[in-house]
Amino acid sequence: ASSAADVEKHWASASLKALLEHGVIRLGEDGLVHPDRSVKTGEFLQMLALALNPYIGAYESYMQGQEQKLFADVDETSPYYAAVNELIGRGWLKSDTGAKLHPEAELTRDQLAVYLSKITGYEKLAEKLADLPAFAGLADGKTVPHPGAAALALKLGLLTPQGGAFRPNDKVTLAQLSTVFVRLAERQGDFDRPLTP
Repeated sequence: ASSAADVEKHWASASLKALLEHGVIRLGEDGLVHPDRSVKTGEFLQMLALALNPYIGAYESYMQGQEQKLFADVDETSPYYAAVNELIGRGWLKSDTGAKLHPEAELTRDQLAVYLSKITGYEKLAEKLADLPAFAGLADGKTVPHPGAAALALKLGLLTPQGGAFRPNDKVTLAQLSTVFVRLAERQGDFDRPLTP
């Protein structure tokens, strides 16, 4: 994929280009990426599934008639169905038809941290990390909804503090998310092979 004009001089240029090359993100109809826009939860899950399996969605015709509801708000009519199905298959999401995934909601730093704890396989360890001095010392450390997951994301270097705080409710931009994906890839191999479940 060719790069976009709004990627060239962006602070996250290298990460955005890497994701474009791997087909994890695509140019919009206007030929731009819009790196500073916030990302929907469903978009993030789609990017994650594409990073793991570039052929996601290629099986849709093969699976015709086998679809089922995955969450109360994700069924076969959802544009995120194939991605969510892939992540359930890897054990990173658990199907629950009585719960909502809220794929259209904007992804926050707190939610991203929770997903990262599942992706890295450190979900149980994360529960014990909220007491890390580096995390407890953050201005908002005591008000983060999922402190263990947030502390883990910081410890692994996947997320970084923002002005001495975690800022759990901040929306995650495409540029920020691209750097997280590249950091994940650097730690768990590249996008040509699956990240370890």
